[in-house]
Amino acid sequence: MILGVLAFARIAMGFQFQAVASVAPFLVEEFSIDYASVGTLIGLYLLPGIVLALPGGWLGRRFGEKRMVLAGLALMTAGGVISALGTSYEMLVAGRAITGVGVVLQFVLMTKMLSDWFKGRELVFAMSLYLNGWPIGIGLALITQPGLAASSTWRTVFFATAVLCAITLVVLAVLYRSPSNTAPADPGAPAFGLSMREFVLVSFAGLIWTFVNAGWVVAVSFAPGYLKTQGLELSEAAAVTSLGTWLAVIGVPLGGWLASRWRMPNRWIIFSTVIGGLAILAIPYSPAYVLWFSIIGLILFLPAGIMAALPIEVLRPENRATGLGLFYTWWYAGVAALPAVGGWTYDVSGSASAPILYAGALVFLTLAALAAFRFCQRLPVPATLVR
Repeated sequence: MILGVLAFARIAMGFQFQAVASVAPFLVEEFSIDYASVGTLIGLYLLPGIVLALPGGWLGRRFGEKRMVLAGLALMTAGGVISALGTSYEMLVAGRAITGVGVVLQFVLMTKMLSDWFKGRELVFAMSLYLNGWPIGIGLALITQPGLAASSTWRTVFFATAVLCAITLVVLAVLYRSPSNTAPADPGAPAFGLSMREFVLVSFAGLIWTFVNAGWVVAVSFAPGYLKTQGLELSEAAAVTSLGTWLAVIGVPLGGWLASRWRMPNRWIIFSTVIGGLAILAIPYSPAYVLWFSIIGLILFLPAGIMAALPIEVLRPENRATGLGLFYTWWYAGVAALPAVGGWTYDVSGSASAPILYAGALVFLTLAALAAFRFCQRLPVPATLVR
């Protein structure tokens, strides 16, 4: 039940994230804005996390994860309503920024809540199913929101996201409870009371998650443009690229199930990274695009649950909220900054394949971060950390 509640909240997040992209043509027409402004609205859903993820973890520890997650859902609901009622681009920006602040709390604290329930159980498999809520929410948005906007108005789409967030708030308020073995919060503890060991290990874990996600984002963002230069129609190029996203919905939980049966976390990460990275690098050199994106979708995120659970391996229970805030700070910063470098490689080289090769390189950096994480994990534990 707990897993279902948290996964449902992830679905609501993905559904709301996609709303701007789904109604972009309507916004451009009504507010006389360009698509760069639309991109700004999309990015505002994640941008606040760069500065709020770490404080969000502390707030959860100080005031309680459930209370702060409910506050985040309230902000997401309010932001959806403000966007729906927007009479100017500035109101859309305000609504989207408010939802972005609320989403930070969900990313950080719901992951901590899940780890409290499943640490010592099937954490990796549970994490995989939980993570899958985000792409499922985006997929549901892709098949419902454009038609809803066309048959009604773009405002209806934003209202729908607000209603879904409000329903999620009620469901979580009624059904979620903390496990009986949760470590109590210490109000007198330092605000960011991570040891140096925890800080370093969580940072490397964050880089693992950041590099693979940033590589994926760059690949799917620049692949349609590259495929168009190879003679595909833009709609056909987008369909081929989206194949990877849909297959990832299968690959993520499949990987979690496999990893829970064969507990070889390092080998799963290495296997998936190498195969997925090679598939990305193969795109400019072979026209078997459907094959490459099928491999990327099914293989690259097989160890997603393992990667997302790495911080739990090294964090003391009382530091999970703060540590996961640090973990997601790396993710937010990397996913915001690294795709821009992909665009720079295109501008400098003049080649549409340059961002694709850059995406493959980012994926392979995952291996370096994994090696650093495991090396530091094997170092002797300071006596001050021994309980």
